[in-house]
Formats: sequence, C-alpha cells, structure tokens
Amino acid sequence: MKYLELNEQIIAHLIQEKPYLDMDFTLTKLADSLDTSLYHLEKALKLHFQGSIYEYINQLRIEYFISQIDRINAGELNIMALAYESGFRSKSSFRNNFRQIQGISPTAYILKHIKI
Repeated sequence: MKYLELNEQIIAHLIQEKPYLDMDFTLTKLADSLDTSLYHLEKALKLHFQGSIYEYINQLRIEYFISQIDRINAGELNIMALAYESGFRSKSSFRNNFRQIQGISPTAYILKHIKI
C-alpha cells in the first residue's frame, strides 16, 4: 500500500508542479521533492509504470508542448524554443520523442492543427 500512495504523490507532483520542464530533471530531484528515498521512488515507479519513467516524462513534455503551440502561431516562440521550454535538451531528442508519441513530425503536427 505504501508504494500505491507514493505513486499517487508522484503523479500529482508531476502534473501540478511540472518538474519535468526542467532540462536537468532527475529521479534524485524528484525523490528529494517528495521527501522519499531514491530506492523507494524507483520501487514505486517499477510497480506503476510499464515502460520507463522517462518515457512518461517525455510524454508529459510533448503534451506540454502541444498545449502551448498557439504561442508558436502567435509568433511568441519558434518550435525549438518551445521544445527547450518543454524540457528537452536537444533538437534530436525532441523530434524523435515527438514522432514516437504523435506519429508525425512536430512541424507536420503544427501544420495539421494550426492555421499558420
């Protein structure tokens, strides 16, 4: 039961605080912010996530990016500036994760969903 509660805390923290937007996000930082040990955090994550926590983090980053694409259309940011703001460290990491999660490139997604 302890790990189920910890998983609920992890998800709530990730959704509310968005620590994944930090390019330097680590599980150690996540454990510290939840006042738990890295061991307990990793054990809870293994019980909850089928894939890796980093796959989930990248999914959250892509969801954040998509939620902010109107800012690209408004000329406030370009694609890569928003990708970096979303927590990605590199262009290739962003593009690969976006394509894997959405099935198309970021540019194609934007052209399909926004009138530029």
